[in-house]
Amino acid sequence: MRVLCIAAIATLFATSALAATTETAEEELASWYYVAQSLTYGGYETEGLSFYANCEYERLSVAVSTSGQSEHNGTALRIQFASGPLRLAIPARLEVSDMEAYAVGDVKSRARFYALFHTGTPITVKVTGADPQPLQLLQLSPQNADTGARQLEAVCPVSRRTDQ
Repeated sequence: MRVLCIAAIATLFATSALAATTETAEEELASWYYVAQSLTYGGYETEGLSFYANCEYERLSVAVSTSGQSEHNGTALRIQFASGPLRLAIPARLEVSDMEAYAVGDVKSRARFYALFHTGTPITVKVTGADPQPLQLLQLSPQNADTGARQLEAVCPVSRRTDQ
């Protein structure tokens, strides 16, 4: 009986260690990456890129992977960000391709957007449409978010005149 209890405890420790290792590996695969004016979250080894922010022609836009069908292309959506006490909502539209659907919007308040990445807490991203039920709800890790956001801000800075 005593041997069974010890074996059960050893199995629990091994299982929890394996789960922690698996979770860490998944977090490493789905992480923040900054490459050539784009900050992305996700990974090709997981389910692809779930979020990206891109600076092009001094315009900062974001895209969040969501569900959608081609007949709803262009539908008005809203992307809501939250991290710690900070909140930001961005008007967006649905863009559907052959294989993917994204909610895409322009960031008007860059200062508030960048601040979301500096809280050290997970970033929650919610995509909503006319239906109050969210089309997508993501919880993005804060690990490396601060570094990536600073790199993006260096190429797409906050305007000193308008805080945008």
